Parts: sequence; C-alpha cells; structure tokens
Amino acid sequence: MPVGVSGFIGGDYIQSGSGVLEIGVLSSSAGGYGQLRVDGTADITGSDRVDVNVSANDLLVDGETIQDVLSAGTLVTGAELTATDNSTLWDFTALNDGINNIDLGVIRGLFVADAVRLTGPEWALGAATSLDAIIDEGAVGDMETVIGELGTLSTEAQVSQAAAQMVP
Repeated sequence: MPVGVSGFIGGDYIQSGSGVLEIGVLSSSAGGYGQLRVDGTADITGSDRVDVNVSANDLLVDGETIQDVLSAGTLVTGAELTATDNSTLWDFTALNDGINNIDLGVIRGLFVADAVRLTGPEWALGAATSLDAIIDEGAVGDMETVIGELGTLSTEAQVSQAAAQMVP
C-alpha cells in the first residue's frame, strides 16, 4: 500500500509463503503511510512478513510507532512476525498489538559515521558525524529533505558516498 493509500478488502486476506504486504512509509502521521483494512480474517502466517518501503523525504523518528498498517476483523500472525525494508538508516519491527492490528516500530539503523568507517572515505567522517547529530535531533528546514533522501539509500556505500558529497 503506497503512502497515503488506505486499501480495503471486504472478505479475508491470506498471505502465502512467498507473499508479502508492502507498506509505503513517509512518517508516523495520519496519511504518512499506507494501510490495509480487512473486514474478515487477515492471516499472514504464510510468510509472517511486512515489507516497508521508505519514501523519499521521509520524516521518521527513532522510537516512534506507526499505528495500524494492517487492521482486520481477526488477525492471525505467527511467532516469527518480521519487517524488512529498503533503508540502511531505518529498521522496523512488526508488532501484533493484540487487538487485530499490526503496528510498525521505527528503529535507527546504521549511523552515517559507521557507513563512512566501513566503506570510506575517511575524510567524510566529520560530515557523517554532523548528519548523525541532525538525524538524532530531528532535521528541520532544508535538512529534512537531505535526511529524508538519506533514509531511502539501501547500502552502506551509498550512504557513505552521500556523506562525502556534503564535504566541500
């Protein structure tokens, strides 16, 4: 479900072993993520997986919860409920909240400075450390766009290259 889209299934939703529910995420605010509502039973035990597609210019914050990405009349999940994602900077946990909803917990993934330490160039470490501080404090203004774009990068090398581009 893309960001801002709320899909609806009037019956049951059964996720096969190779199936995955993909949820677009921009922020934890209403309309900042996709949602699927199932009138009947949503059984995702086939793969027990939700895939998170972090959108460009994301406004995510470590520790926040994205509520009710999947809501159902009856929700069936397995013991191995997981979330995968396309971001190096953000990780997610998929949580069955016990009242027939799946929520996503937002967790800070790789630090920009760690990406530079792993893949270089070392001379970009100052910029990387500054970017990490901005992420931790909450980006504002034009830096929201910069940090949001960093959140969509999927490899350590891409994050490191982006930090290096910040150095004059």
